[in-house]
Amino acid sequence: MIDVAIALHEAASKDDYFVSRKLYPNVDFWSGLIYKAMGFPLDFFPVLFAVPRVAGWLAHWKQQLDSGTNKIWRPRQVYVGEGKRPYVDFDERKPIKGLGEVPHFISKRKLVDRAKL
Repeated sequence: MIDVAIALHEAASKDDYFVSRKLYPNVDFWSGLIYKAMGFPLDFFPVLFAVPRVAGWLAHWKQQLDSGTNKIWRPRQVYVGEGKRPYVDFDERKPIKGLGEVPHFISKRKLVDRAKL
């Protein structure tokens, strides 16, 4: 496993795409190998990558609060959608016409029809 990781690192270090953008494997690349070697399931990886960062996130948050400017945490958009709505059980929801034809903005895949779930 380490041989593959080293080979990937060396290939990326020589590839024009990565070199021109100054892209290098970050700590998660190497720590992922350690987690895999320790036997952690892949589903645990996001949590294992996030937990060590929590102290830093909290420090940034505290620093931001102490600064008094609050610039980092202000949203760039103002929500103009519907306000509070009552919960409707999944089986009682009515399909929205045309929703299945709208491509998802991230994955570019079409949404699955509720009847197929």
